[in-house]
Amino acid sequence: MTAVLEPARLAATARVSVVAPERRSLIDQAHPLPTQRFENGEPPRFELYHAPFSICSNKVRLVLAELGQNWLSHEVEIKAPEQENYKPDYVRLRLASDVAQRSSLSTEFTGGSSVTESGFDALVVPTLVDNLRDRIIADSKNICLYLCREIETADLIPADLEANVLAQVETVDATPHVALLYGANPDGDLRPPAFKHGMIGVHDYKIAALEAARSQAPDLDTAYAAKIAKERSAEAFVDNPAQMRAAVSGADAQIGELNAALRAIEGPWLFGDRYTLADAMWALSLFRLEYLGYGHMWRDDVTRAAVAAYADAAYARPTCQTAVCLWPGTPPSQWVAHLMPSI
Repeated sequence: MTAVLEPARLAATARVSVVAPERRSLIDQAHPLPTQRFENGEPPRFELYHAPFSICSNKVRLVLAELGQNWLSHEVEIKAPEQENYKPDYVRLRLASDVAQRSSLSTEFTGGSSVTESGFDALVVPTLVDNLRDRIIADSKNICLYLCREIETADLIPADLEANVLAQVETVDATPHVALLYGANPDGDLRPPAFKHGMIGVHDYKIAALEAARSQAPDLDTAYAAKIAKERSAEAFVDNPAQMRAAVSGADAQIGELNAALRAIEGPWLFGDRYTLADAMWALSLFRLEYLGYGHMWRDDVTRAAVAAYADAAYARPTCQTAVCLWPGTPPSQWVAHLMPSI
């Protein structure tokens, strides 16, 4: 792993080199969507490198919205040909995070994005810069927990519920969202056309781009090599019907457990009338599953009506609307078209 430079220096370099200027914007209460261009000047406390459709990015955007924070948005283009998340300055930024220093690099694809299960990926979004603390935080779960503990404007992890909330956050973090996005359900592919057809051969394209970026940054060879190995593993995973069926059945089992938990309480949220980080994470998991055509897991099963009501309440929150549903850049999906009007 490359030697780590000072966070402030890495952040300053990334700020001008990673994302194209037209995709840098200041997000605040008056401008909750990326409509306020950030030209120059002193950045706010938080800077977030993220992508519009990334579920991990959605998680952090939603938590920032729930906490009422101003932040500098660096909207990373993760698709070809830009693939800004492969830029050496971005990789160096992520490798300076605490989680990178205490985790092994991910070389195997497990279906999800959990660092706990598969290791640290140095070439994905999101990444948070805390200019006040001079810290770089990577991995969506770690970022969300960090923000909740740093900012007290909303108590998303109540002390008396902490263990239960964190257990739910771990469950969502382990959901195979990535596999369900990149791979087809062998028993019926209901993904939107952009993904049903656009994911064919995507891993080969990504590996070629990674090899090109790798040649420009010898000091980061270990990180690029790990990512290439992971992409090869991912290609094998999503092409394996048995593994994809296991991913689908795993997600379905989680929905069943969520339904049982919701039926056991009174109130709209997992822990009664208190909206917590667990609800925020579940909202995004349900939205992603529904987006990909898996909403039938609860929409078509009357015994899981509690999940349907819960999802609708979560989607209707203004914070979810701006951080996810109305945030521009997500390809259309016939399954959630009513939630994503044209902007």
